[in-house]
Amino acid sequence: MKLISCFLLTLFLSKGCMNQPKQDFSKSTVTYTAETRGYFMQIILANNTVSISKDRETRLPSAQLVLSKEQQKKVLSYLKAIDVANLAQLKAPTEKRFYDGAAIGNLSVSHNGETYGTSGFDHGNPPVEIEQLVTFMNAFDKPE
Repeated sequence: MKLISCFLLTLFLSKGCMNQPKQDFSKSTVTYTAETRGYFMQIILANNTVSISKDRETRLPSAQLVLSKEQQKKVLSYLKAIDVANLAQLKAPTEKRFYDGAAIGNLSVSHNGETYGTSGFDHGNPPVEIEQLVTFMNAFDKPE
């Protein structure tokens, strides 16, 4: 009887894992924003392009770049490693933004019609779970 129960349990558990759809982030939009009273920067990854905006009012891109195939693969691998549904629960490692010691950073991912976002964290010091993606995105912000 135990053998049959174990077999059925194994069958149901394996069947449940097989029905989960693979997450396809190729059509997702990733937005990173860092801002304070006197500073604004927004980087958007969408449709294999990177748009960078420094104008808080219009949010028009000041630069646009096309991602290479390697960069596209990196972005997809970073996104697959993140549990986007739980972005809001990530804890910031530092709290300099509370006393204007750092800009407030936010990351949001729009995926399958839903938008998932983090709570604020210090720009330049994101939660460990999203650090690779945020560092990759910030590399496109070249000093003027």
